[in-house]
Amino acid sequence: MLVSSNYIVPFFNGQLRTDKPPLHYFFMVLGYKLFGVNAFGARFFSRFFGALTLLMTYWSVKRWCHPLMAKITVAVLLTSLFFVQEFHLAVPDPYLIFFVTLSLFSFYGFHKTQRISWLLPFYGGMALGILTKGPIAIVLTGLVVPIFLWVQKEFNLSNVLKLKPFLGLLLIILIAGPWYCLVHLYTDGEWTKGFFLDHNLSRFGSEKEGHGGIFLITPLYVLLGMLPFSVFLIQGFVSSWQVRKTNDFVLFSFLVSSITIVFFSISSTKLPNYPMPSYPFMAVLIAFYLYRA
Repeated sequence: MLVSSNYIVPFFNGQLRTDKPPLHYFFMVLGYKLFGVNAFGARFFSRFFGALTLLMTYWSVKRWCHPLMAKITVAVLLTSLFFVQEFHLAVPDPYLIFFVTLSLFSFYGFHKTQRISWLLPFYGGMALGILTKGPIAIVLTGLVVPIFLWVQKEFNLSNVLKLKPFLGLLLIILIAGPWYCLVHLYTDGEWTKGFFLDHNLSRFGSEKEGHGGIFLITPLYVLLGMLPFSVFLIQGFVSSWQVRKTNDFVLFSFLVSSITIVFFSISSTKLPNYPMPSYPFMAVLIAFYLYRA
């Protein structure tokens, strides 16, 4: 992209690359222009979005819970084995983690305040997540939000309409739609077919590139990836469930964590980075247990 100035069609070694949408490529190009064509330039914005994820998580936990719990949450994330490693890599996951986290925390902000301003980062995060790694950004949020409202006994047409879903869909289309339309036209549908059929539906329904395993692989990835504090993860889930009726922020974090783990446990293709968008919320559960202790 940097050499050819073709920012629509991704290529790898001269071949059409249908693995991922282009947002992380765009940030790598920007990194190259700022710092030169080197590893630091390729990885700079991965680190940058890692820092933003930590700051956003700290701010959210501090606002909705307690400053000390926010500090513990960030300490858990800063020492989590896979989480720290992921933000050193030139891959799309650091961006997806940030945008999904932004979207989910923004939904909770809207739920608590009913301020329309929260809906812009809610839907904007989903749109940019779609440009980062595809429909998974909207699938995770689309599972969490109705289940949370249902558990809170608030899942009804009135509350759904408060989320302005049609305006939200329009915003998502305006942000993510143009590139998807252009790459479809420029490749005569080849990129669209390869990405959605092969790298999404097939990846979920069948094992890809040898990355499979039993249902328990994903929880084991999480336990390993969040070391050393994952030794408190089960206690975090238990203590969070105990206060589900009195602390809806902790309940929300519990549901994000549980739904993400179950979803990627069902997926036929399993990788350690798949459940990472839920790591900030699992860190909240661990921090809540430690804070109470």
